[in-house]
Amino acid sequence: MWIPRPRLIAFVALTVFPVWTVAGLIPELTAIGAGFTLILIAFLVWDGLRGLSTAQGVDVVTPQILRLVRTRPGILTLELIQSVTPSILLNSRRAWVGLILPSGIVPQEPEQAVDWKGPDRLTANVPISLTAQLRGEFLLQNAWMSVTSPFGFWTLRRILPLNIPIRVQPDLAAALRPHAAFLIRGNSGQKALRQIGRGREFEKLRDYVPGDAAEDIHWKATAKRNHPVTKVYQIERTQEVYVLVDASRLSRRPVSIPSSDGLDHAKPQSHDVSSDLNLSSTEPVLEQMIRAALVLGAVAERQSDLFGLGTFSHQMDGFIRADKGNPHYGMCRELLVRLQSQFATPDFPEIATFLSLRLRRRALLMFLTDLTDPTVASGFLRGIDLLRHRHVVVVIQPQSAEAVPLFCEDATVRTPLDIHRAIAGHMQWQKLRELRSILQRRGVTLVPSPPSRLSTALMDRYFDTKKRQLL
Repeated sequence: MWIPRPRLIAFVALTVFPVWTVAGLIPELTAIGAGFTLILIAFLVWDGLRGLSTAQGVDVVTPQILRLVRTRPGILTLELIQSVTPSILLNSRRAWVGLILPSGIVPQEPEQAVDWKGPDRLTANVPISLTAQLRGEFLLQNAWMSVTSPFGFWTLRRILPLNIPIRVQPDLAAALRPHAAFLIRGNSGQKALRQIGRGREFEKLRDYVPGDAAEDIHWKATAKRNHPVTKVYQIERTQEVYVLVDASRLSRRPVSIPSSDGLDHAKPQSHDVSSDLNLSSTEPVLEQMIRAALVLGAVAERQSDLFGLGTFSHQMDGFIRADKGNPHYGMCRELLVRLQSQFATPDFPEIATFLSLRLRRRALLMFLTDLTDPTVASGFLRGIDLLRHRHVVVVIQPQSAEAVPLFCEDATVRTPLDIHRAIAGHMQWQKLRELRSILQRRGVTLVPSPPSRLSTALMDRYFDTKKRQLL
């Protein structure tokens, strides 16, 4: 692309216009004016072609992949290499580079000047600061490079193909801060906790001692040795913990983002209905679920447990068997980076069948899902029977801020619209309470939690399960 510069406009105005003004006054000079104009056009075209050859002689070297953290600036470094002769080398005032970014990624500066370095000034490293506003996987296809011609009359712009995958991970700093004590290596700050129960993992056999329970007698060993033999159990130190993240249509519901000043900016300050949707301070509940799952995975790693991950929409979309180690945690993180909500309703019987066929060992299954929809709740009740007898099932329910009892202390009623909102919130709270009772009778724990405290709810149920030795 050839872009004229102000110097070209000024040069033409100071040369061509006066020449043709004189030629108009003196007709004998018309041929001289035409020749001068042709020579000037040829010179300008030559200047542009020299600049174009310079732009075409630049190659770019890029990293294979760029990893960013949401809302945190990251650096993408482009290495430019010239293959032109030193007589038409560029300098930092004559070349600029910019990116054609996908939606959701914002550069700190729209363009960066190129500072050529090296003994022959043929290479340059261009650091570009980027900030991702959305989590996910993106593709940076092209960049552009602008080069000024040798005499500065033209700006030549060229498209540079990049094809760099960009993976934006969620920011876990705020989510990990309340649980930092569980991430400290070693025994600093730890204290012994009483374990409830005697454990379920078989350790050894020993002779019967008066007082041993009858169900602990190993009858085959007793018949073989001709005297009572008792089984001894130990507390399980390595347990399997699975977090199952719901990416169906209900995960698109917007929730408020807590700000650093402690105020909830997503809550309408007036009673205008149009203020209910404040897109600048809300995000899908799926983002909160993903952060909570990664926090639990980091803590389970420090507790020497095996952490597994599953994602589902209408069916199981991704599944990683429980394991530990940094490579395994990286696999879980990459799976959640690519996770996006889908317009689908979960088929919990199929999901339960998938899990029952792949989980051979008793495990803690923690569902991050929304059961406020009666269709979704009934499907969950049908499918959970395949899992509840063999595994410990916990449901972490993102609870809306409006789902509160009608006569609670924090209720404020000022207008008729507040009355309708309070009644609707009470009905949601009542349905959630009834569903909790139904699941409790089936041995499934339902924990309603505000979306901003999903990680805390996961941690509480995880440590309570370990303390009670329910696995």
